Amino acid sequence: EGFVVTEGALTIQLGEETMTATAGSVVRIPPGVPHALRNQAIDSARVLSAAAWNRADFFREATKYLEGVPRKE
Repeated sequence: EGFVVTEGALTIQLGEETMTATAGSVVRIPPGVPHALRNQAIDSARVLSAAAWNRADFFREATKYLEGVPRKE
């Protein structure tokens, strides 16, 4: 997965590491790494993202994946 923060800032948990990505940042999420994104600021944040997910399964499987259960291959 990849994210480009276009506005604001996001707090990103990537495995055991936590970072802040501000506007203009590009973040790459390696396959199989648990992660979560949060906007902890009062202001809005905007991001463009791309992922190799099957669109039909994205919401069902992405939600489980973000809750800590790896998606099925």
